[in-house]
Amino acid sequence: MGTSVHNTVSLEEYGLTPNDEEQQTQWLLFTLGNESYGVDVLHVQEILQYPEISPVPGSPEYVLGIINLRGEVITVCDIRMMLGLADQAITKETRIVMMELADQKMGILVDNVNKIIKIKASDIDTTTLSEGNRIIQGTWQQKGQLYILLSINELMKGNPD
Repeated sequence: MGTSVHNTVSLEEYGLTPNDEEQQTQWLLFTLGNESYGVDVLHVQEILQYPEISPVPGSPEYVLGIINLRGEVITVCDIRMMLGLADQAITKETRIVMMELADQKMGILVDNVNKIIKIKASDIDTTTLSEGNRIIQGTWQQKGQLYILLSINELMKGNPD
């Protein structure tokens, strides 16, 4: 596999600040189709413009393939498939969100990265969660917009069920 060049977008461009207020978590907000989602920014390494992805024969359906990121091979997953959403074409706004948890790295394909925002734990609604879908950590609303907050722990397990 040859060396790849990736255009990295800094987290600061999306509003990340180094100072965290107590009892708030910073979330990276992004879209998939018409729906809005978020992941805890604590585990987000970087955001990449859509790179060339090499397929991996025999991998689960939700695995798009692998990329070479500065000499490191990283698996890229189709979060749409993990959530049971319809496929969508790649656009100039498509990004790969690179995440790390306990020395495991993974990229997820998203349609568009919106911003990073602080959310109080008390503002996250977990009452609508079903036992069968552990990928969803909770929901949050702002100005009539519903955001589905995803569990990085469950995403990194890679099991959409």
